Amino acid sequence: MKHSLQSWLGLVAAASLATLAPQTVLSQSQQSADESKEESKEEDKSAEAQSAEPVAEVAEIVVTGSRIRRTEFDAAAPVTIITSERSTLAGLVSTEEILRASTIASGEQINDSFQGFVTDGGPGANTISLRGLGAQRTLVLVNGRRWSPSGVQGSTNSVDLSAIPSSLVQRVEILKDGASSIYGADAVAGVVNLITKEAFNGFQVNYSGFTTEQSDGTTNTVDLSWGRVGERGSISFGAQYSERDPVYAADREWAQCPIDPRITDQDGDGTLDNRSPVNNDPLCFGFIYGLASSALGFLRYEPSLENPDPANPFFDPRVNGVFGVRGYTRLPVRGLDPNSPRPGTGSQPAPDPLWDNDGAYYRDELSPSIQMISTGSKLLSLTSFGTLDIDAFGGQSQLYYEAYWNSRTTRASSGYRQFFPFVNPVTYDGAALHPYNPFALPFFQRGLLGFAGFQPVVPSWNIQNPESEIEVDRYNLFAGIKGDIGARWEYDVTVGYGHSKGYYRRDQWLDDRVEAAVNGIVVNPATGAVTCAAEVLAQFPDCVPANLVTADALLRGILPQNVVSFISKYTEGSTVYKGKQISAYANGPLFNLPAGEVQAVFGAEWREESIDDVPDIEAQRNNFWGFSTAGITRGTDTVQEVFTEVEVPLLRDLPLVKDLSINLSGRWTDYDSYGDDTTYRGTLRWVLTPSIALRSSIGTSFRAPDLYEQFLGDQTGFISNLNDPCSQFGSIYDPGDAIYDNCLSLGLDPETYRATSSILQITGGASDLKAETSDAFTVGLIFKPEALNVSIAVDYFRIKLQDTVASSSCLIATTRRDSRARTAHVWARVARTRASSSLSMLRSLTSVRKNPRVSTSTWSMTKISKSAA
Repeated sequence: MKHSLQSWLGLVAAASLATLAPQTVLSQSQQSADESKEESKEEDKSAEAQSAEPVAEVAEIVVTGSRIRRTEFDAAAPVTIITSERSTLAGLVSTEEILRASTIASGEQINDSFQGFVTDGGPGANTISLRGLGAQRTLVLVNGRRWSPSGVQGSTNSVDLSAIPSSLVQRVEILKDGASSIYGADAVAGVVNLITKEAFNGFQVNYSGFTTEQSDGTTNTVDLSWGRVGERGSISFGAQYSERDPVYAADREWAQCPIDPRITDQDGDGTLDNRSPVNNDPLCFGFIYGLASSALGFLRYEPSLENPDPANPFFDPRVNGVFGVRGYTRLPVRGLDPNSPRPGTGSQPAPDPLWDNDGAYYRDELSPSIQMISTGSKLLSLTSFGTLDIDAFGGQSQLYYEAYWNSRTTRASSGYRQFFPFVNPVTYDGAALHPYNPFALPFFQRGLLGFAGFQPVVPSWNIQNPESEIEVDRYNLFAGIKGDIGARWEYDVTVGYGHSKGYYRRDQWLDDRVEAAVNGIVVNPATGAVTCAAEVLAQFPDCVPANLVTADALLRGILPQNVVSFISKYTEGSTVYKGKQISAYANGPLFNLPAGEVQAVFGAEWREESIDDVPDIEAQRNNFWGFSTAGITRGTDTVQEVFTEVEVPLLRDLPLVKDLSINLSGRWTDYDSYGDDTTYRGTLRWVLTPSIALRSSIGTSFRAPDLYEQFLGDQTGFISNLNDPCSQFGSIYDPGDAIYDNCLSLGLDPETYRATSSILQITGGASDLKAETSDAFTVGLIFKPEALNVSIAVDYFRIKLQDTVASSSCLIATTRRDSRARTAHVWARVARTRASSSLSMLRSLTSVRKNPRVSTSTWSMTKISKSAA
């Protein structure tokens, strides 16, 4: 953080000195730069104009969706504008809250409320997805300029809204239309353009704070601003500090106890549900613990059975009697109906503790107190803007710079985890039965030692810190010159640089050390002492044997501290994302037509982006136990673009045609990774009367593969074993069905196979991807009744994506019910440790695959007051 802040301050200081150098003293005037320019214009007015009655004029501005100046609500493209005043009145403080309140983003994830093993940008990142088409297809701009993505981990691909100081945002313009021909790739679903406040004179301090009805999630923000406006330029500095407290599941009634639907007929009515047979309420289910997965099925740990007694109400005739296993039973926590026969005696089927949702074994009552619904974060932002007026190119020009630096620290927790390593039946040297395996001796005595391995399920309440820490420093710098070329043309040339460096840290169990502690042990035949084997000690001198079958471990999540220290490591990874860009364009009139001037824009752009994500070395070695791992993600891509836009007025001041114009835009793009392509868009604006107007657009967009889609190092993740399509497939599917035949081809028994372990899936990038393409169509009606103080716009849009780049999830890939020939390439990626085992690995993405067409369409309605427009 210190190094990046020093670099940022040095660059800002250099830009500030360049701005101030030609000026000996800044003007002490309290007028804004805009007011000074207005006075200059007033002096040039003729006497006739000065004596005339003042006429109200509507200022023309550049609205997102076009580089040609126009008024706000009459734009041909559907644009929603949210001002800072409206947001403040609505009680919206942060940028992400403002966007969340927008109808176009309704229902989309634009915050970090949902945690997972692998999240785009890492925990704490705030991204926006317009139209539900994904954040990677929504372009985010600041003052019309691209920002570089920021975050952590290899899947960083979008602008993190938390990097944009909310106090600087004057308004948000949301283009609800594809705009690749105007802004380049990624603008498939639309564009979010955040416009910052202009230069000002003086010093300003603002404070804002809010809390929830439950007095949590408290956010406090303080920002300071200082600015001076001189005769030939302006300069300003700003600082903002914001701190947000987390919101925990335990503090919300609806989240106090996780509800996870189970595939079980809980009340015996023939319907698979997760309902209480007493009151039909959803049953609370966190994670199971204190159980064991074994050759006898799922068994519940019962301390009273360490010395099995037939008089014990939980005595299991098969587990404790026939097999002589200590400490485990099949009987549920609530026991059996007194009128029911004992298990295994008569027609009563044997109970299965896995389906018993009652009791503490199925209720993780500790996680809600540390599970964050919304993460806490600390943000520090520094900004600086500067302008300097000069004479150049036969007109007035302005040198400018914008500098943003931001540091975010986030702590995230999604609750406690389970710990369930496999325990072998014999010791490391094979000379003795495993001393911490209660199945080893009984199964050995029955000649079934090969089936004596088991997995005890231990909660992690006291053996791992579940919090992850994210620290991201990023800065974006822009410098350029804009102004007039002659009397009628304008130009803008910008150079930009973005840099983000993030660290992600978390306590992890290391797979090789877990294996060493659990199974790398030997027993001294003379003393009975349990130690780590000599070969294991040679690799891990600090190895400590781990006994997982104690009441402390299975019921309270407690292991000796020396065991916890041996199997654990506080890991750290880092992510660097860089972006460079040069953009230049000019706009002005070409010639006159009877209906008005033909306006045009010509421009070119060059961009380069690179990512370098280096996970902890143990993650690179795939050595995290039961957690996502990743390889190094490193790559660069470069793009060159040429674009143009022309607006042609066709008719004006005719019956039912007050104004009719078209806007045509096109862009040629050439990516090093993908190749070249062209996009176009045409819009029509038809003003029938001062109160009624129609607008429509048709065009194409495309999205070249993101860096993470090309270069993502293999990432692992897990999904529930309940998603294994082969689990009990013989009772669900018939022979000849694709899933039945595929499962059978893996050697699985259609009558007895049931998944018992989580499914591991591996995802990675690919270098041979093609770009996504899309077609978009919109049509809208604008109604501005003079008698009412409102303006209403109703728009219909349709966007069709083709060849979408996406990763097939494990569930989708394995449950496709196509012919066997079509699913062969998917099932070839399925691996199992043996024919009777659970699905252990699905390489769901050897490359990011091209999927078929995706289509979305809907209506949207916008209503604003004329005074606020």
